[in-house]
Amino acid sequence: MSKSTSFSPTQVISIKSSSLISEHRFVNFSGSITANSAQVLGVSYLEHKSNEIIPVITLGTAIIETSEAIAVGDKVSATTSGTAKVSAVNDKVNGRAITACSGAGFITILLTP
Repeated sequence: MSKSTSFSPTQVISIKSSSLISEHRFVNFSGSITANSAQVLGVSYLEHKSNEIIPVITLGTAIIETSEAIAVGDKVSATTSGTAKVSAVNDKVNGRAITACSGAGFITILLTP
């Protein structure tokens, strides 16, 4: 799995983590990995332990780990592990893919509030 290297955060905020946060994962408003198909605060770009102040990309583009193949332009939602998946009908859309991957890997997304 190779990582895309291009991302441009427009807004980054700091919150206190409530659990271990892996890099390039969707983070919720409570400072933990988000629930399946839920609304997210943003994307982590560094790994952090519980109870640390962490930066979260909330607007702009971010690199996210994926759980499946994703095409450019696909709407993406969160999985239970905080990775990105193609959005299903009732999923909360958290971004759009601006790069693609042919399986589990990394893409760049444009975050949608």
